[in-house]
Amino acid sequence: MRRLATVLCALAMTWVGVTTTATAANAAATVTNCNSSSGPGTLVSSNYVRVAGNGAAVGAAQLCKSGAYYWGYVVFYAPVQPNNWGQVRLDRYQGGTQVAAYTCDSAGGNGHVLPGQTQCWTPKINGGTSDKFQALGYSCFGSTYPSCPNTNLDAWGRTALTR
Repeated sequence: MRRLATVLCALAMTWVGVTTTATAANAAATVTNCNSSSGPGTLVSSNYVRVAGNGAAVGAAQLCKSGAYYWGYVVFYAPVQPNNWGQVRLDRYQGGTQVAAYTCDSAGGNGHVLPGQTQCWTPKINGGTSDKFQALGYSCFGSTYPSCPNTNLDAWGRTALTR
């Protein structure tokens, strides 16, 4: 039922003109939001958060930067529904190996996306001289945070691994 509500919401947004053409829909993932507690940053990489099964875009995962600092950001195109939640994870790589992961619930983040909300961000992490980063945005339905069995993982999207 929750998945159906997500799909219907995405379809309704298309119907009212939020994403009226394929070009506009593709551009929506690259609109720079990159919010944080200290203001917006520069967009490094982005990708849609898409519903499992039908691929409808319900949000965007973004890898953001300001100076030497990187963070993950997720924005959903409609408020998260009751009994659902959203999150973004920032993965840090050194020499091709993942060495750390941060979420919106890590110290310095603003907390996972609650029902009625649309966005969250991870803490800002100093990129060092050779670190690479990747952001993964996702939503979970029918469970309470932090529980998200694989059967409840509703939508996800991952940015490119980049510096």
